[in-house]
Amino acid sequence: MMSSETKKRKYLPNISLSDLKELSVFPVRILEPWYKFRGFSLPISSERLWILTNLLHALNDVLTGTGISKMKVSLDLNTGGLAFVLYDENGNKIYFDFISPNFPEILLKEIGFCETEIQTIKNKWRELSLKLNSKHHLLTLQPLNPVDTDVLEEIIVMIKERFDNFTVILKEPIDVPQKFLNSRRNQLRGDLVVNWLKSIKQSRGYLLGIIDYDIYIPKRNYVFYVQDDQELPKVGLLSLKRLHQEFYGLPCNRELFLERVRKQIYHIIGHFLGLPNCTNKFCVMSYPYSILDIDAKDVDFCSRCRGLLKPGRLLIKEDHA
Repeated sequence: MMSSETKKRKYLPNISLSDLKELSVFPVRILEPWYKFRGFSLPISSERLWILTNLLHALNDVLTGTGISKMKVSLDLNTGGLAFVLYDENGNKIYFDFISPNFPEILLKEIGFCETEIQTIKNKWRELSLKLNSKHHLLTLQPLNPVDTDVLEEIIVMIKERFDNFTVILKEPIDVPQKFLNSRRNQLRGDLVVNWLKSIKQSRGYLLGIIDYDIYIPKRNYVFYVQDDQELPKVGLLSLKRLHQEFYGLPCNRELFLERVRKQIYHIIGHFLGLPNCTNKFCVMSYPYSILDIDAKDVDFCSRCRGLLKPGRLLIKEDHA
């Protein structure tokens, strides 16, 4: 049997503590032997461990010289929840933040909040949650060129089923100017159509153009949708063309088509509400590069994206106004 000393000689890297102090980032090749020496295999890939290590050192560089003496972080990787708090040199909490689909009581305890503090935060969180859920949004649907009226009615039902605080207005169809058509490609230039929609937008709230025609943008052969802003869009354009099975030479499947429409509608509304594209390929907020991506994802937000829709950061902003 191999002794612990033999294991140590085998797994420990040939590097001194003084050498480690000179490194700004610990390479994975240094960290991996320590995990092996402790008797269990890595539950995370080398690439991800390397990224995590770099992030920790970058965080240290960011906080150095700021008067912050300590930071506590608690994560719930099952729900995507997180909470963190910054402490000053006297040990006082000077900033905190959280993202969680539900109120993160356990996470707050783990980073040093007492029961009284947690209850105060929870009461404020509930108050802001009610305001957030009761806030009404206006969404105008603008059909472009002929669009199946039954599909438009289905879209209105889809929105009301998931977002009951949205008021939906359906406008009469209008024609897209021919100048946006690339006849050689038989596609519309999506970003230019969005800019045009933005210029004719009259009502407050959000405007979503819906068209049953193929669209593209520069450097992309096709896209399923376009929006006017990456972070806080107000205007979007959804193409139904590639959501039909018939586009791919397959028999019509209306149920599948409507499921794809639902996913795209929820994705766009998520952007309207401030959600970015999600790295979880099963989340409705994941970016679809192909129809396979749309079919693979769920029709709802993942727990992390649901957490981003909660008022954790609104709470922070109000407390530090």
